[in-house]
Parts: sequence; structure tokens; C-alpha cells
Amino acid sequence: MMGDIEKRIEKWRSSKQPVSKKDLEPVLNYYFPGWKSGKGTSHLYKLYHEKLINNTDYFYGHFTIPVTGGNKVKYIYIKQLIKAIEIIETKF
Repeated sequence: MMGDIEKRIEKWRSSKQPVSKKDLEPVLNYYFPGWKSGKGTSHLYKLYHEKLINNTDYFYGHFTIPVTGGNKVKYIYIKQLIKAIEIIETKF
């Protein structure tokens, strides 16, 4: 499973293209267990990780990722997610 997750993240780093919810959610499940969709909508992911608490880019370990067109996440938000994952991995 982790190998597949790593491959997805590497692909995102190099492609700089929007990512589908289908490709995103396994990564969220791995790094952000308990993530939630926005209340009453599937157009927003609410994420939290305790290892992001002291990082000023994340409000007490929380951040959100919007979905555009109901199915894609823009690269700018994928970039933010990759940064969060890098922080989480360095603190393991």
C-alpha cells in the first residue's frame, strides 16, 4: 500500500496537474485518518494531523482542500498537501 501511495505523490510532484478525488482519497486515508468532507458537500476536504500543530501554515494542525468541478483538486492545493505530508514524514 505504501508503495502505491509514494508513487502517487511522486507522480503529483512531477505532473503538476489537477488530481481526481479517486486518486486523492487513498493518500488522505493513509496520512490523515479521519479526514472529512465539508459539511453537506463533497467539494471540500477537512484535514488534520497532530504533527502539523506547531507549523504556522496549518491552523492548529488543520487545513482544507477544495475540490473544483466536483471531482478535481487543483495543483496549488496538491502542492500544499505534499508539503504537509513532507512535514508529517520528517516527524515520524
